Amino acid sequence: MITLKKFIFQLFFILSIQSIYAQASFEVQIKTDAVSRQATRFYVEGVTDARKEPINNGYAFINKKKVGIIYPGGVPNQFQQYLNALLPAADTTILAVVINIKKLVLTERTSARGNIAKTELTIQFLRKYNDELTQLFELNTWMEQSALKDASILQEKNIRDILGRMMVQFNKFLSDHPDDPQLAHHIEFKVIHPTDDNLQDDTIYWARARKLEWEDFHGLPTDEIFAAQSNCAFGQGIQPTVENGIGIFYITIRAAFLKKGSWFRKDQNSDEVLLHEQLHFDIAEWQIRNLRKSIINSRFNLNTYADVINKLYENAWNTYSVIQSAYDDETVHGTKKEEQEKWNLKVIKGLNDLSDYE
Repeated sequence: MITLKKFIFQLFFILSIQSIYAQASFEVQIKTDAVSRQATRFYVEGVTDARKEPINNGYAFINKKKVGIIYPGGVPNQFQQYLNALLPAADTTILAVVINIKKLVLTERTSARGNIAKTELTIQFLRKYNDELTQLFELNTWMEQSALKDASILQEKNIRDILGRMMVQFNKFLSDHPDDPQLAHHIEFKVIHPTDDNLQDDTIYWARARKLEWEDFHGLPTDEIFAAQSNCAFGQGIQPTVENGIGIFYITIRAAFLKKGSWFRKDQNSDEVLLHEQLHFDIAEWQIRNLRKSIINSRFNLNTYADVINKLYENAWNTYSVIQSAYDDETVHGTKKEEQEKWNLKVIKGLNDLSDYE
């Protein structure tokens, strides 16, 4: 809780700073004429100012008097105007970035050779996706230059030179990383279900036309009570790539049957037992479709998409585990035919209701 006395002091302090800059200041106006465009792979859609004290732009010496520096219209506005002249116009075929100013300070000092102007600039290159900003690149540089007279006339030129070099450097960074999907001009997240590799070594991926056979159970029995056991799992993968300049994050979610972890007792390998085990696999596919639906309907950003997918995966797996336990409990591992038939119909309905996510 702030006291009135402290509040009045802080207000007075702020007004005092503003008063100093208003009474004695040096204006910097970044020129946009005679600009040569050297960066072509991106454009700037906005400029933000993240400096802790945006009112403090540094100082210069005018007639040997130290004065504060101001930018008519504000630093972001001047940067935007200059970069609009320096870079291509808005174009859907190139990357749109937001420039975030972290540091911009102009100072002067005297030496035997005259005044020396120092320009310090730190900026971030950000991209916006789903209204969230992600940092792509950060550049920090400074420049010193001496002048026989007031060095303030060099500051505007230094800013233009530094900004131009930074734009060229970021342009080269884009050129050097053509396969980075985060740097593509457009980004997409796609949930896919490959169907051309149903069988991979120890793993069978669920497919409508591929039913389980006893030959798929390669493990050794680990229980003397149950007739069989199916080891089902969720297969997950995220594959970032760039296709035709578009960054695509392919998300693969599949129901899997692990042969080495699945077993049956040879004296109980009936068709009924096999159908009971098949339904375990079908339940996995049912919940995989629910997971695909959740992922497709989720809102991602480039900072948290992996965390969001992992959380959805965890929730889906927990639900799946509860359903599998209820299935075995209610059917007594397939020995109660009436309950087994109820579950057969329940799972078929679940799969059909989610057919769009197969």
